[in-house]
Amino acid sequence: MYNLTSKAKIHEFKHDKRVWSISFSPDSKYIAAGGEDNKVTVYDLTSKAIIHEFKHDNEVRSIAFSSDSKYLAAGDDNK
Repeated sequence: MYNLTSKAKIHEFKHDKRVWSISFSPDSKYIAAGGEDNKVTVYDLTSKAIIHEFKHDNEVRSIAFSSDSKYLAAGDDNK
């Protein structure tokens, strides 16, 4: 994550495998990431801590928060 004004790196969220999708919650409290590790990882943006991981049977390809930040949708590589 980068500060666009200063161009400085703020934080790097680590993943074991390639990430295909990320989404910021509309209330700016969370970021969610998903990819080749078959899970959606949700981070608290203040603490940078993982607050939850959702397991999938396949690679996660898309993530989106609802407009009120109460729900998170994820699409995987289910064939």
